[in-house]
Amino acid sequence: MLDASVCMNDLAVQLRDAFGARLIYLGLQGSYARGEADEQSDLDVMCVLEGLSTADLDAYRRIIQEQPWAEKACGFICGREELAAWNPLEIACLFRSTRDWVGSLEALVPESTREDLRRFVQLSAGNLYHELCHRRIYRGAARSVEALPGCGKMALYMIQALTLLETGSFPRTMAELTALPNDLDAHVAARALALRRGDSPCEMDFSLLLDWCRQALERAKNA
Repeated sequence: MLDASVCMNDLAVQLRDAFGARLIYLGLQGSYARGEADEQSDLDVMCVLEGLSTADLDAYRRIIQEQPWAEKACGFICGREELAAWNPLEIACLFRSTRDWVGSLEALVPESTREDLRRFVQLSAGNLYHELCHRRIYRGAARSVEALPGCGKMALYMIQALTLLETGSFPRTMAELTALPNDLDAHVAARALALRRGDSPCEMDFSLLLDWCRQALERAKNA
């Protein structure tokens, strides 16, 4: 398994060499940020530059490709101004799921309100509900079930957001998600994690996720 601290420190040095003071922010996300990584985990990096250009994207790609962990690399890069103008609906969860490495993310993102968080849950749950229904009708039962691992991953983020909206607490780790006091949230999270680990999706998973979306929309409206 990768040593995330070594990887991130080395990357920070190389990015400073390439971009100098234009490197505004570097953060760690995903399972390494949560302390739940294993041998299959990606190293999920967030990078913010002052004035991002196409040439910067190419330079960043070259740096990433030179890392000994390049095959495990993923993440997000953007410019400072773009991030400052980002959709505030996404900010509450982004901020809480990213570990600062260089700079402070809080200082770069737009203000996010509780109403933004509510709208994020409603929009996301509605989109997933639509996706499930659309697949079922136009691709059939078997193919709709095959898509569940990806849909389950989306649900994990939504459960985090919905829990934050309802309780003010953000379940950062997968262990916290599967131990939530809301039984349906905990059950969906447990099945989503099992599917990510290779369990075969089944018809019951489809019905479970559709029911969760239905309830999530109602809960967000009333929260």
